[in-house]
Amino acid sequence: MIGWLRNLFGTKKETPRLPGEVLDEEFLIPGGFEDHEFAAILGITDDQMDDLLLGQTKIDQSLAEKLGRTIRQTDANYWLTLQHQYDAWRETMMNKELP
Repeated sequence: MIGWLRNLFGTKKETPRLPGEVLDEEFLIPGGFEDHEFAAILGITDDQMDDLLLGQTKIDQSLAEKLGRTIRQTDANYWLTLQHQYDAWRETMMNKELP
């Protein structure tokens, strides 16, 4: 789903996965959930869910807690860690491009 982003910033091996990508590939698809169904469960709009899955919005504390309560194999820290790892990697990649 986010292959173009991987190509933009680096190879798949060195690129941490977007939290939305993890949500989609590890939980929504295997669980048989449609995006809009899961958005309703979380109490967010379809547009917010789309933005999350596409990496256009970050997972904050509130959303991380909702995800942790809803997906019991995880907790808020899991989602915040995924977001932090991705953000740190992206910042490193951006700094490498500076002269």
